[in-house]
Amino acid sequence: MRSPRMTIPTQLVLRLLLAEPGRELYGVEIGDGTGLPSGTVHPILARLEAIGWVESRWEDVDPSAAGRPARRYYRVTADGAELARDAVARAYTGRRSPGVAGALPEPS
Repeated sequence: MRSPRMTIPTQLVLRLLLAEPGRELYGVEIGDGTGLPSGTVHPILARLEAIGWVESRWEDVDPSAAGRPARRYYRVTADGAELARDAVARAYTGRRSPGVAGALPEPS
């Protein structure tokens, strides 16, 4: 399983999903939680799903009864959680080198 490019937006999405690994979130929640636009979040989720770090499912809802489209929910897989934690930690460590501008804050 290959690792995705660990851009800051990818790290933000992974950190949010790793905060509660069993919890399912839909795209708008992920965007709101990371501060990223949908056009950034959904391609990241697609890449993470393609490598098996994330899985998704469509909400089982009648859109006309709900008054909105069905949501697609995402959550990190068990293997993905382990690999993602390691990848985020490595990316963070790489940015903590002395003299590196824009270092990320300590993961919580």
